[in-house]
Parts: sequence; C-alpha cells; structure tokens
Amino acid sequence: MGFREPQGQLARWLEELSQYDMEIIHRPGRLHGNPDSLSRMPATLECFGSGSASLLASLPCGGCNYCQRMERSWGRFIQEVDDVVPLSTASLRLTGHQDAPIGLDHLADEQRKDEDISHMMDWISGNEPDEDTLALASPALKHMWMSRQLFQLINNTLYRSHPEINVLQLVVPEDLQEQILKLGHDVPTAGHQGTKSGNEHVLMIVDQFTKWVECFPLPSQTAEVTASTAVREFFSRFGCPLQIFTDQGRNFESNLFTAVCESLHISKCRTTPYRPSSNGQVERYNRTLLNAVRCYLNGRQDRWDECVPYIAAALRASVNRNTGFTPNRLMLGREVTSPLELMFPIPPSSNEDLSKDSYVTTLEGDIKEAHAQARHTLSSTQWRMKTDYDTKARDFHYAVGDAVYVCDKASLKGRCDKLKSPWKGLGLVLAMMTPYLIKVQIKNSVSAINHDHIKLCQDRELPKWHLKARHRLDSGPLYCHCRKPDTGRTMVQCNTCLEWYHCDCVGLDAMKAKRLPEYICTDCADAHKSVQ
Repeated sequence: MGFREPQGQLARWLEELSQYDMEIIHRPGRLHGNPDSLSRMPATLECFGSGSASLLASLPCGGCNYCQRMERSWGRFIQEVDDVVPLSTASLRLTGHQDAPIGLDHLADEQRKDEDISHMMDWISGNEPDEDTLALASPALKHMWMSRQLFQLINNTLYRSHPEINVLQLVVPEDLQEQILKLGHDVPTAGHQGTKSGNEHVLMIVDQFTKWVECFPLPSQTAEVTASTAVREFFSRFGCPLQIFTDQGRNFESNLFTAVCESLHISKCRTTPYRPSSNGQVERYNRTLLNAVRCYLNGRQDRWDECVPYIAAALRASVNRNTGFTPNRLMLGREVTSPLELMFPIPPSSNEDLSKDSYVTTLEGDIKEAHAQARHTLSSTQWRMKTDYDTKARDFHYAVGDAVYVCDKASLKGRCDKLKSPWKGLGLVLAMMTPYLIKVQIKNSVSAINHDHIKLCQDRELPKWHLKARHRLDSGPLYCHCRKPDTGRTMVQCNTCLEWYHCDCVGLDAMKAKRLPEYICTDCADAHKSVQ
C-alpha cells in the first residue's frame, strides 16, 4: 500500500487535510528555542564526584561546569585553610524538581507579609503602639497584644510560649494555615482516622499507666503467633511486665500462652466473659484504631495493615486526657520528632549544653515529675469517671423467687444474631450470692450471673414449672443443685455463699466431708476466677 492508493486511517487523514493549503518548510534547530530549552534544561543537582578529590582532572566527571564553579569559588579558601571539609558530601540522586512546600525561612518571610503578625513583630521589638494605633488594629492583633508577654522573636521568627507548659508554638500566617493543617492532620502519622501480606487480625498491647500502645498486624490469631509476636516485638524491647490482662480468647487461654507467662514469671489475668467494659481501655483503643484505618483506605481494603504502624505512632504522640501527657513523654522521657517538626525546628534549649551525666540526671528528674503528675491526674480522672457512672447507674433489687430474663450472647449456626431475641428464659432467682452476683435457675440449669445481664420479667402469665419452683421456695428452704429440701442426708456448707449441698450431689462421702477444713462450691470457685 502507498500514497497512490491510500486506505484506512491514512485515507481519512488525507481527506481531512485536503481542505487546507499547506506548505512544509524546514526549520533549523537553532530556531526551536522553546522545545530545545526544555529538552536541555540542566538539573539543579550538584555533581556526585565533587569533593572526592582536590584536582579537577582527577574527578570522575573530568571537571564539569559545576566542579569548575566550585573551584573558582572555593579554591582560594582551600589553599588558605589546612583542614577543609569536602565541598559536597551528598550522594542522593533526585528524580524530580519538587521542593518542600513550606520551610522555616519561607514561613519567616510569610510572617512579615502578614499584616497582623508583622505589626506584632515590630511592636514587641520595641516600637510599642500608641492608643490610636491600637484602636485601629484588628481584633486578632489586639488579642495578641493583650498577651504580648507570651510572644518572643527567635531568629526573626515569631513564637508563642505556652502559659502552662514549657513549649514554643510557631505563629502561622493565615495564608499558610491550611497547608500546615494538612501536614499535621491529613497524613497517616497524624492519626485522624485480609491484605496482600495476609494479615487479618491486630494484636494490641497497651500499657496501663503510660498508655503506650503497640499494634501488630497478624495473619492469624493462633497461640503460637500471638505468643511469639508478644515476646519478639514487645517483651524484648520493653521488658517483661508484672501482669498481663487479656480477654478470654482461645489464643490467650491456651496452654502455650500460659506456659510462656509462667516461664517469664508474668502474672496472667483475664476479663469477665461478655463484659468488654472490664478492659475498656483496650476496647476504646480498638475503636479509635478502626475509625482511623477507615479514613486512609481510599477504597483499598487490602492494604489496611500498612496504616496501622503510623496510626499507633500518632496515638503515642497524642496527649492522653487521663494522664495529661503523651505516652511518648511518660515512656521515653521526651517527645519524638514528627515530620512537621523537622520542617519547623524548635530553637535549641539550654539542656543541649549539659554534660552526659547532667543530662541523664535531668532526664530522670523530668520523668519522675511527669509520672507523679500523671498519677495525680489519673486519680482525679478515675474519681470523676466513677462519679459519672454512679450518677447514671440504676440500683437493681432482686429477691429470691423473682422471675427474670437472662441476656443471651450465644450465636447459633444458621441463625441470624440480629433477628434472634437478645434474652432467654424464663429464669428463677434462687439466691443472692453477692449484691451483684445472682444465682439463677433456667429449667434444669443453674448458673451465677451478673446483675446487669438479667432483667425482671413483666409477663402476666408464667409457666407451670416456674410457679411450682416458686411454691417450693415459699414453702421451705431448698438446698444443693438439685433444689430439694433437707432429707436427713449428710450435707456440707460452702464457706463463701453459705449454701448447703448434699454430699451425694457434690461427690463427697460423709467421712471425707467431716475431715474437710472448708468447702468452696463450684459456682463460688468459678466466680472467684472470673473476678481475678
């Protein structure tokens, strides 16, 4: 096929171009100034070989324009100084020309451009305003001038000192506030809210006092994976804790995890079943972590585990309301440096001139002072939380023989949990073991249940078995699991709940029961383990 018989796309283009009168003229390269400058634009990088040798001829580049300029600028200086630092020590290869959006020098210039901040900088430098000038000032400038003792100029940059803690706050101009907020809040390290690596679970470890949090994405929650991660990632760095408080998951209740705790001499406790409030601190961190992960998925749910380390770092850098300090301050004795602080460094403090021994002593004193203040704040916060809870708490009064319903948390295969009734029963109150622990009978099953997992029955008609059981309770005392009266057989009394049991029902003979120094029934023993 040729131009004599064009077909397809070529024919269509020739048909479109046939309506124009065109003249093709050769244009030499020297006349193509605009595209030629773009293709030959030199990079702003320094030569990688500069500084590696003293003679231009011995450089790897053979003495490029950059090295020649450095030789003209610094050659005389090098000859006059014996010990010279190399002209260039960087070996980072850049692939673009994008610079940092904001820097400390740039922000100082922007402060001068801002009308209110520039006036404030002049006023605190010694040129105090008169009444007429102050009357014409903006409300923001008047507010800053009223608290002028908090502002200070450091390296031609305006800072504000916090009135309560020793912290310098950078005064940000209005034009840069949106960018600063994005750098401080719209990145994963800010922590505002199945993967390719196979992770499906998160192991969260929280220190009860400092609120230090660690989050480890895991591919599974088996006992082996959980125990190895806790020992390798947490215990090896922070040491073995005195006590571990976990839920009753199979990975924590396994023989392997229990053996690991025993070998490391760690006291292990567990929460009460179906009561997340017994370990509310971790549950609250779980909700915060989940909300933050949702904010950074961007439709890629298979990469949620990549955000978890950054969110955990943000939680450690956030001030905890209960302690008044960040977990970093209480655990490390200092605040970690964030990317935003690298862009806007804080002026050096007087502590940087201390010797090593003085610095260690000062750091130890700061940590002790922070821990003392945190303990005082925790005590006040716990008292306030208890007062708030007691204000909204309802006082439950149950009596023996009451008809109650029991909260049903069990999940049945093939049944939808959202459509099933949240209560089961009818149940009968047999005894008040403690003011909050109640013994309830549901048909032939007897169990000890917390008071907030039952509610009074308001049914007008009750089943026959319930009426008969209540009649037996009213007619006389019933004993043991069998709920039968005293028939003259040998009985043993529990030292905790003071309930009497038939020896035949609890597997004891008369002689062995008489030799026992004390007897604890199975219900009281299970309740004691749950409390621990």
